[in-house]
Amino acid sequence: MRERWTKASEPLVHSMGDLNPNHLTWASLVFALAAFYLLARADLDSRGAMAIIGGVALGLIAGFLDALDGALARHQGHTVTSSTTPSIASSTWGCWWLWE
Repeated sequence: MRERWTKASEPLVHSMGDLNPNHLTWASLVFALAAFYLLARADLDSRGAMAIIGGVALGLIAGFLDALDGALARHQGHTVTSSTTPSIASSTWGCWWLWE
């Protein structure tokens, strides 16, 4: 799957030049929050249906941008070391009480 995505996104990634991948990450967060808001506020009427459609569309855009920032970072040679980011296990374990 990643090979397909890399091949499909290559022209777009090359056209972005020196754009910082973090900008795409933050834009993805904004779209995801907007999608959450629309989905959370949707009523059971025609306006709610439009809010759901809009929320799903914004969620798809957020996912696309999230995938694109990784492709751009790999293209530019950015790497993440384990010392700069916490592991998923430690961050999940640190928040265990949220699910109880």
